[in-house]
Amino acid sequence: MLLPDVSAKTARQRLDAIVQQITNTAFEFVNQTGINILRFTPVIGYCMFEDSNTPSQLLQQTQKALLNAATLLDLQPNRYDPAQALAGKEGKEAKVQDFVSNIFQRLQFFIHAFLVIILGG
Repeated sequence: MLLPDVSAKTARQRLDAIVQQITNTAFEFVNQTGINILRFTPVIGYCMFEDSNTPSQLLQQTQKALLNAATLLDLQPNRYDPAQALAGKEGKEAKVQDFVSNIFQRLQFFIHAFLVIILGG
């Protein structure tokens, strides 16, 4: 999601609203066993765009923020911070980090292509 000309505070407020909307929504689906209700826990990582950023840098920063958000598991959007250390995780945290990293790797080409088209270069 691109939020052009938005301050860090406004971006955080919008992402918090998205988190609340997702966590407060029950998604229903029907299968052979009847109606099932799913609730999702969003994991959101984000970074602030700077003129000097390349699409690759934006992807790397967003991925680091996303991985940190996934290991925290606290429903808070996680903003990229260069000081964040992605230390080796163990157990459940490592599984979550591996899962998020795998999804991100599968989508990275499409996200990168989109950023190149939107931002140029």
